[in-house]
Amino acid sequence: MASVENPWTDFRGLFAGCALLVCVSAPAAAADFVLCHRGKPSAACVVDGDTFWMGGEKFRPLGLEAPEMGPPKCDAPAVLGPASRDALLELLNSGEIGLERHGLDPFGRTLATVSVGGIDIAQTMIAAGLARPYVQGAPALVLSPQATPNSP
Repeated sequence: MASVENPWTDFRGLFAGCALLVCVSAPAAAADFVLCHRGKPSAACVVDGDTFWMGGEKFRPLGLEAPEMGPPKCDAPAVLGPASRDALLELLNSGEIGLERHGLDPFGRTLATVSVGGIDIAQTMIAAGLARPYVQGAPALVLSPQATPNSP
């Protein structure tokens, strides 16, 4: 018995190829970031104002230095550390994330230019007063109008 060819058989590959093309070219949705807990997370999460995990990779955005979350040496980081972390969390959850990788830092974090919706997060955090510029491994000197070079 001769088999009857299905006229749609030849088009299945074409339709599958078109579906793949749509999936590959569609913009990536923003990940649902949460606050990190201890250990290597499997979810997208924020450690502090300048460190986050995404897809099992730890990132350090280039261009900014944020206050640490550990015990502060003065009052400002005690307030700014959590505020900076929370701002990064909100930024990363606000749109499509763009990454341009630039190698690793001494702590094994991927150094990257990070943008959300095309807007650089380092510039956004610095403009909001939640981070300071960070260039070539040394923080830039940022003085407030009240500060002097010798003030603590």
